[in-house]
Amino acid sequence: MDIDEHRNVYITEIKLPEDGRNIKSLADCYLILGLTADAIPIDIKAAYKKKISEYHPDRVGVFGEKIKQLAEEETRQINAAYAMLQEQGMV
Repeated sequence: MDIDEHRNVYITEIKLPEDGRNIKSLADCYLILGLTADAIPIDIKAAYKKKISEYHPDRVGVFGEKIKQLAEEETRQINAAYAMLQEQGMV
């Protein structure tokens, strides 16, 4: 993941979560992003950006390494959910 000078986030690599919380369905994707299944693409994009900004490891790193690791896992989940929705043509 990269962030440009305007604080835009770009996904450059997606690592699936390692803790057994693999995404199994589109319903999981919507749940991770805090959406319902009838969400439209603009809502999906907005939810993704909001979640990524909340859980970005660089933002929570000041709270310690453990919190940063949790944020990294959550970020992987968010990225994987968004990528799956993109692959299915939902975004």
